[in-house]
Amino acid sequence: MVKKFIRYPRYLFRKQLASALIKKYIPAGSRFLEIGCATGDFGIALAAQGYAGHLIDFSSDAAPFVEKAVRDNELPVSFECVDIFDMDSETQAYDFVVIFEVLEHIKDDAAVVKKIYSLLKPGGYLVLSVPARMKLWGTDDVGAGHFRRYEKDTLKQLLHTHNFVVRSLLSYGFPFMNLLKPLRIIAFRLLARRGTSFDEKEVQTKKSGVNIIRVPLMWLISNKYFLYPLIQFSRLFNNTDLGEGYLCVAQKKP
Repeated sequence: MVKKFIRYPRYLFRKQLASALIKKYIPAGSRFLEIGCATGDFGIALAAQGYAGHLIDFSSDAAPFVEKAVRDNELPVSFECVDIFDMDSETQAYDFVVIFEVLEHIKDDAAVVKKIYSLLKPGGYLVLSVPARMKLWGTDDVGAGHFRRYEKDTLKQLLHTHNFVVRSLLSYGFPFMNLLKPLRIIAFRLLARRGTSFDEKEVQTKKSGVNIIRVPLMWLISNKYFLYPLIQFSRLFNNTDLGEGYLCVAQKKP
């Protein structure tokens, strides 16, 4: 039986902001690819908003979640358990690519950005999120299988080098997600004390999108109704560099 996916606060913050950005820059009916779709929740939501998509994830841990979500929703969305580097760039042409919390898991992140460029139509969009600022590096990053956190200028340079123009770059979640980060660190430290090994980044990466840590009664606060006023307040800080994550929209140069 597939466990129910819990939409944690950081994900819900990102989901609402990303949905608004996509609606702003990309017309309904556009075709998208989501890389590292985890449970498929965001891709399903996009399909419900009038977009058509293909979801991919290399994780066998994620596959049951996505397959069930696609099966339960009669929407224009499909799923494939595949590595992005195994996709044929010559036969793929997407209007936009979504990649949330993936680049930090990959040692050669530049190769991923280059591959995404090849999968996009001319003028197509890349919508991505990554954890922000190495000064916030902690046990939770190690436990999730991260290679790095990103600085704003480093992320901009990575995209510029591979022929993308940054249209929007938000530093999201402040102050609320910053306050929750110590709790994630404590949770991973407790797992380590119980004998969980975080040595294999690939293993941790495969688990990272499907609730590696399950907190009892989290649903009481991790829902769009409770979080809505907090998300609206945090928008005041989106153009600072205070947030715990970056959310970016970049456009492919012709």
